[in-house]
Amino acid sequence: MNPINLVQVTDTHLFGQTSGKLGKINTLDTLNKILESIQCNEDQLDCLIATGDIAQDASSKAYEHFMLSVEKITAPFRWIPGNHDNVSLMQRISHGTNYCDKTFKIGNWMIILLDTSVKHEVFGSLSEMELEFLETTLDLIKQDVDISNVLICLHHNPVKVQHGWSEEIGLRNRSDFFDVVEKFPEVRCAIFGHLHQEIDIEYKGIRLLCSPSTCTQFVPNAQNFELESSNPGYRRLVLQKDGGIDTEIIRLKEI
Repeated sequence: MNPINLVQVTDTHLFGQTSGKLGKINTLDTLNKILESIQCNEDQLDCLIATGDIAQDASSKAYEHFMLSVEKITAPFRWIPGNHDNVSLMQRISHGTNYCDKTFKIGNWMIILLDTSVKHEVFGSLSEMELEFLETTLDLIKQDVDISNVLICLHHNPVKVQHGWSEEIGLRNRSDFFDVVEKFPEVRCAIFGHLHQEIDIEYKGIRLLCSPSTCTQFVPNAQNFELESSNPGYRRLVLQKDGGIDTEIIRLKEI
């Protein structure tokens, strides 16, 4: 089996107006530049995943702009909501596509996509229904001889990764999440966004990867909220048959 080539984009923060900016950055412009970079750099792409905060203003137009932009990528695509998103609107706008599917099997890997968004809140939480879905899906995977590895996608960080302003805006019921996934050694990795920075750590035997935003970046380990000058980027992941993951952050050279 050939390795699986996957790309994560996150925190695109699009607006209904194409001129919309986050900080001083036009978010639609940098998203399109990121997608052009993916087209140029990623040969044989197997899947593109957007891990939330697709929109900044949760408007229909913002999601329409995103869908129009992502059409240039021919690989399968999935998205999940972040704290700025409207999940029901995302489902309605993408009706007739498989963008909102919550599982994606490729090779001997299963990708599970979770909704951690909480209406009108910055922090995240997995609902009882979402936790039940996760455990049921992992139970089924355990019985499937064709699947050896699992990658989980969510928007909010499932661990506290730093002190300061961002300490309380991650996944609030992270212990419930790990209570489930710890039962299943097939879970190799979880990818997320929300923090607008690159993170690569291991927690309870699971690799945790956060990716830069396609627009503005946040200073790591900051006591107070501060924007960083690093360029927008995306994460390339190569999923190996044995459960290993090779990964790299690719940033725009100029914006």
